Amino acid sequence: KRLTGLVPDSAVNWDAIGVLGSFVCLVHCLVLPLAVVILPWLVLFEGEGLHRGLAVALAVPAVLAFIPGWRNHGKWLPGLFMAGGLIALNAAAFVVPEHWETGLTVVGGLFLIAAHVLNRHLCRRCPRCIDGGGCHS
Repeated sequence: KRLTGLVPDSAVNWDAIGVLGSFVCLVHCLVLPLAVVILPWLVLFEGEGLHRGLAVALAVPAVLAFIPGWRNHGKWLPGLFMAGGLIALNAAAFVVPEHWETGLTVVGGLFLIAAHVLNRHLCRRCPRCIDGGGCHS
C-alpha cells in the first residue's frame, strides 16, 4: 500500500523548500502590514490574489516532500500536519472573514513548517537512509 510511482524520488530537498516557503509566508503575513505603514508602496505585495497564489503554491512542495518521505519512513504524522496546514492556509485565503486571515495563516504556516521538519527528521532516521539508499524529501 505504498504510494509508488506517483511522485519520483529526486535530489531536490522539498522539505527545505517547503520550510522556506512557509517561513516567507509567515513573514509576509506578520511583517508586511506593519511595513506598509512605513513604506506605503509595499501595498503592491498585499491583496487577495497574492494570498491565494501563495496558499496554492505552498501545496506543491508539501505534497512533493510528503509522498517520497512517506514511501521511505511510512509515518502518516507529517502528512496530517501538512494537510492541517494546507487546510488552514487555504481557508484563510479563500473562506474565512478577513479578521481571521492572519491567525489562521500563522497556524497553517506553523503546521507546514512542523510537517516538513518532522518529515525530514523521519527520513534521516529511516532504514533506507541509514543503509545508504537515501530519502530525497
